[in-house]
Amino acid sequence: MEVITLNKDNLDYWRKKATKNVIALGFFDGVHRGHCEVIATALQIAKDKKCALSVMSFFPHPKTVISNGKKRFDYIMPVSEKAKVLQKLGVDRFYVVEFDKAFASMSPKSYVSKYILDFYTIHAVAGYDFTYGYRGKGNINRLRYDANNLIEVTKVDKVEHQGRKISSTW
Repeated sequence: MEVITLNKDNLDYWRKKATKNVIALGFFDGVHRGHCEVIATALQIAKDKKCALSVMSFFPHPKTVISNGKKRFDYIMPVSEKAKVLQKLGVDRFYVVEFDKAFASMSPKSYVSKYILDFYTIHAVAGYDFTYGYRGKGNINRLRYDANNLIEVTKVDKVEHQGRKISSTW
């Protein structure tokens, strides 16, 4: 599995190296059962479409950047450990986007264009509560619209345990 850190300095280089893929989107801290459901769904679609499976995550956590470092985020696992787990789940490429103020200020359409469409994504998979773009204005329900209907989108429903949503916080 390739682990690729994306930032403003190397984005064009990695776009040119991208190949047709299905992408799972999310922060994936802890890679819990809900995350595994998103990745397993994306893996099955990638197999059906005979293409690579990519995962796109972000670092540092958006809460840290948006709060100017005032809010701390306690990570369950470092990116290197997350990469090991993702590899075992069948991921071919793990993109880690450097989350900074410029990235946080991107419009939802701009994010989809630069980080989804320009990476030859044909299908995106995310949890029901995934958001993107400035102030999280983009969400999984509008992802296909923001992509000008150029990709398919699958929303994975909430995964629960004992009546509670499984989350990294819980």
